[in-house]
Amino acid sequence: MYKRISVAGDFIGDKFIIGKYDAASCKFVPTRTEFRRGGAGNTYANVAAIISKEPDIICSTFADAGPTLTRYVDETGLLLQTWNRPTEELQSRPISGLTTLNYAPDIIGPSRADYETLIVSEYNKGALNANPNSPITVPKGLFDLVVIDSKYRSVDRRVIDLGKTSILRCTGDELDKLYMLTYDWVVHTNHDGSIYIYNIKDFHNGTEPLKLGIPSIETIDTVGAGDTFTAALGAYLTKAGEVSWGTIAAAVVFATRAAQDVCKKRFTAVTDVVLE
Repeated sequence: MYKRISVAGDFIGDKFIIGKYDAASCKFVPTRTEFRRGGAGNTYANVAAIISKEPDIICSTFADAGPTLTRYVDETGLLLQTWNRPTEELQSRPISGLTTLNYAPDIIGPSRADYETLIVSEYNKGALNANPNSPITVPKGLFDLVVIDSKYRSVDRRVIDLGKTSILRCTGDELDKLYMLTYDWVVHTNHDGSIYIYNIKDFHNGTEPLKLGIPSIETIDTVGAGDTFTAALGAYLTKAGEVSWGTIAAAVVFATRAAQDVCKKRFTAVTDVVLE
């Protein structure tokens, strides 16, 4: 009797070039470089850490290697220069990390866990927006739960339908009132310091979302906090084995605690908050 969390998406490399800005020459002077796992890699690392004390939950991945994103920061983690984002490379990966899911029935079918969760980390603009010729042929409802962390509202419906229950996690102005209707649940972190939980079926019937306040903390670095939140949300609900108003509210509280933990660390980090 066990449960499984799988992570799909891109293993993005987070490259931090640490240095200082020289006012005299108006140039950035690097002193050292650090590499961290980003994107689906960071999500996977956080899932593994969060479930470390849960012997009945295992973690696997369908993620592929992706590009490296570079940030120029000072010793405190303050961003000094904009990201070196290879836009062309990001947009040229139409279904990165998901073609492997075609083999998921063979991988999962014979040894299917009692509860299967898929967490999708969508960082590439349009990466999961599969075209009609895309070889995503995984049966609907293969997973009990699909949690999608998408910045670009471009996830293909076939990916959403992989789950018997689907959850969209989004932040700020990423909430699209039309796009959200393709999911069962939406967890929206707003800029007003609150998290809103929508049950889409209830929302259709005029029910307002559940609003939860976010405790105020001192942050050092927020890079990767969204990955941690998504990982914790999926891990908590996997342990619960169901998605209801009660479990998803508790999962959001847990995920907030995990995400705030990494906000107290420098650069992309893994939470010390674990499932007990």
